[in-house]
Amino acid sequence: MKPVLVLFLMLLTSCASAPTKQTTKSSTINIEKQDWKNAYSDLEDALNSNDPNLVIEAQKTVNAHPEIKQAAIDSFSRRSLKKSLRYWGLETGIIRERLRLRSFALIANGEEIDIATQNLEESYREKIAEQKFSQ
Repeated sequence: MKPVLVLFLMLLTSCASAPTKQTTKSSTINIEKQDWKNAYSDLEDALNSNDPNLVIEAQKTVNAHPEIKQAAIDSFSRRSLKKSLRYWGLETGIIRERLRLRSFALIANGEEIDIATQNLEESYREKIAEQKFSQ
């Protein structure tokens, strides 16, 4: 693995593990605005926390608002994942999406996790094929 990628992964993991109460406060603001996509994005950070109380609070918030869970499911659609891989690039994108999948697994059922995983794998393969084709 490239040294820069390893450094980036370490930074990404440390950032993903350091959410605070501000994260859930921000999600509360987005919930009030009915901005479900950004509410989930905020809670996703909390779900990745090393603080079990923050994780539990995020899970409770998602369970109380089905619209947030739907936003989470939508974020793992093939279209959304392809967009993310295009934006972040393959190496960074797949690392980022795998971290997101780990958070998603804390709020989703088995079938939803399987679908999200399959969509990520297919999106990744399609992106690789597009790159090979364009070269």
